[in-house]
Amino acid sequence: TFADFSQLGDYDERLIDAGIKTSTHAIERCLDEQVAHVHTVIAKYLRGQFEDIHAYNRFAGEVAEPYRLVAIADYPRQFSDRASEQLLSLVENGPRCGVFVVLLNSPEDEAPRSVPHERLMQSMDVVSLRAGSGFLHLVGSSQEIAFLPDRCPEIAFDPAGRPSSGAARLIDRIGRAAKDTGETAITLER
Repeated sequence: TFADFSQLGDYDERLIDAGIKTSTHAIERCLDEQVAHVHTVIAKYLRGQFEDIHAYNRFAGEVAEPYRLVAIADYPRQFSDRASEQLLSLVENGPRCGVFVVLLNSPEDEAPRSVPHERLMQSMDVVSLRAGSGFLHLVGSSQEIAFLPDRCPEIAFDPAGRPSSGAARLIDRIGRAAKDTGETAITLER
């Protein structure tokens, strides 16, 4: 699912810092690292002085803490109860610390009947697809917003690793910008 995005590591390994994890043990270890990072941010950077990492970063300037994105596909496949609990901790506490989760649920796999899973679904903004239409349910709202989803653009690279589609060129541009600036915080403009 994320193989095309692994190209970003060719530009700067920090762009795919944790790599792609597929085993239960590797997923648990990766989530442990992210939860530990959240605890570090709270203890070292926020320390009761700052509401969130965004406020700290405005204050810190050049030593700002980078944001992190944890992207998960095929949930709950390969997720143990422990991994689901770690994921819930990230969803509930991560955004304040600059750690954001994008989760794609696998309709082929039955969702676990556990407290962490139920709390997870109640703690996240949820986008669902039914009969070709999309629906957005925001946390704390009883309203559903309907929309028509676009098709995912093709991400294609030639055998030499050069981008051969528009989306691949965007990935290439992100990677080059990170390499040129030495930073992982990148602003893209159309």
